[in-house]
Amino acid sequence: MSPSAPVRLPFSHKIRCTLQNRVAVGVVAAMVSALVPIAGCGGPAAGTTNATPGVPVPTITLASQDDQAPPTLSMPPGVAQVMLRLAGDLADVDQLVAEIGPAGAGDRARRWPVDAAQAGADGVYASVTLPAYALQAGDYVVTVWRGDAEAVQRYTFRVAP
Repeated sequence: MSPSAPVRLPFSHKIRCTLQNRVAVGVVAAMVSALVPIAGCGGPAAGTTNATPGVPVPTITLASQDDQAPPTLSMPPGVAQVMLRLAGDLADVDQLVAEIGPAGAGDRARRWPVDAAQAGADGVYASVTLPAYALQAGDYVVTVWRGDAEAVQRYTFRVAP
């Protein structure tokens, strides 16, 4: 048989190879979907929750007033996620993304979706829900972007040790 001649395989071998390839693709897809939250490529879908039953989701309200001390977020043990309530005129939240990172380290910022605005007793707030593991003790900056070019609002906060 010459090297350029096609090799004929039995039909059962073709089926086995096809099934092995499909299983491999499924395993890779499962691995990628498991790694996406770890890589910080996004937060939970709007309206969903990963909260641990019986453990309240810590919430902090952020205002864009730079002349005041930043509010402090405390996270008790066992917390799976936290919520940042963002004050201000944040219309069209479906076009907004919040970039959250340590103060002074913009290269380590991650982007999270901004959830729909809710009316509160003292104003209207949009919110960002993110996993607790994304925040370590320290100072943080939140920049809300419309698309990639227009910074809409900026907030600061602190996570208690």
